[in-house]
Amino acid sequence: MKLFAKIDQSKANSIEDIKNLMLYRTFIIINILGIPILIYNFIFNLIFDFQIWGIIQAIVFIPLLITLIFYKKVSYRIKSNILIDTAMLLGLINFYLGGYAGAGIMIFLTVVNFSVLFLERRNAAIRIILCVILMSIIGVLFSTEVITMRIDINKGLKSGVSWSLAVFLFAFLSTLFAASYTIINSHLTKNIKQARKNEKKLFESNQKLQEQLIKNEEINKELSEALEKANESSRLKTEFLHNMSHEVRTPLNGIVGFSGLLRKDNIDEQKRKYFAEIIINSSLKLQKVIDDIVELSILNAKQHITNFEDINIIDFIDEIYSIFTFKMKPEVSLILKSENFPKKLVIKSDIHILTKIFGNIIENAIKFTEKGYIEIGLTENKNSVTIYVKDTGIGIPEDKKARIFERFAQADSEISDKYGGLGLGLSIAKENTKVLGGKISVDSTFGVGTCFFVEIPKG
Repeated sequence: MKLFAKIDQSKANSIEDIKNLMLYRTFIIINILGIPILIYNFIFNLIFDFQIWGIIQAIVFIPLLITLIFYKKVSYRIKSNILIDTAMLLGLINFYLGGYAGAGIMIFLTVVNFSVLFLERRNAAIRIILCVILMSIIGVLFSTEVITMRIDINKGLKSGVSWSLAVFLFAFLSTLFAASYTIINSHLTKNIKQARKNEKKLFESNQKLQEQLIKNEEINKELSEALEKANESSRLKTEFLHNMSHEVRTPLNGIVGFSGLLRKDNIDEQKRKYFAEIIINSSLKLQKVIDDIVELSILNAKQHITNFEDINIIDFIDEIYSIFTFKMKPEVSLILKSENFPKKLVIKSDIHILTKIFGNIIENAIKFTEKGYIEIGLTENKNSVTIYVKDTGIGIPEDKKARIFERFAQADSEISDKYGGLGLGLSIAKENTKVLGGKISVDSTFGVGTCFFVEIPKG
């Protein structure tokens, strides 16, 4: 068993640890100062033949020494109560022997200080009240001469030298105790400040950690979204490659197959024209696929060459209407909403890019409209014109509107199987609209129809 084990003050981070450290140092100081005080009391009592009281005070002091020896083995509550109860008992003995001329008052004042420092508020209040009551009772008992002083200090201090020695010893011990007590308080204050400083650092560290955790969550969320988009993009590209293979092979097989049939001598003129028509249509489909892929490559490389010139947008819409009138399905009509058109509306733009934009949009409308109509119209704004293409086709589901202009977005298995295509038309239209400095948007109701709006700057 290790006696007088040193308390590690570096671990005194909480108020409880600091109070325990302070109590430990108080026990050390009291035991160091107590020995000369007990010796002096024994000699002083010997003069008055009160040796028994010197022995009693020594016995009362023993619990303080034992507690210091086994300090780590005893709970804080027991240690603090031993300190205060022992001091109170020594104060009562000194009051009994020397009245208010002895050390009783100083010891009781020490008890009050110890109670405030080491006890909980309720227990400290009880001890303080008890000290006041005991001092009041002793005062009454002395004033009514129920008890009288057992020691005549004047008789005990027979010469000036003995008086000087007593005063010096008392002053020295009082000063030493006060200095030690001040050091303890100073250390307590220092540790409390350090503890608060550590708590502040811990709080700041926790705040930084919380901020970092929030940032990490945001980064994880972004990474998760990026991974989801990457997976979706990978899926769409896989579908695109599958569709592209289909879109290329189908017309190519038609061209190769029917070209071979044309070489036969036993086919009549009607079949020959029919086969030639199939070859032409297949060639046009193949050309459209190749044109889309080339256009996409040009847009990716940002090598698009623009040629801005004055364009009468009314004439342009009329030309588009004329071109696509002959491409309509039997149950679908193309409508030009030209009642409010001005006779002439000139803008500065690139006519070839405009043709690509509206070619893709109208072809897309023709593809997904089985019956009803496709309407082309125009509204004039202050600094731009908006051309719209409205259809009564299949419409766009609400959850797909956000990505309808993304590349390969049409590569949905059901749509691609039924209607064909690579899903590049609207993406190309959007990219080309950006090249002209315009904006494209969509308004659609699933099962009812779709309307695309293309806003083009006037110049």
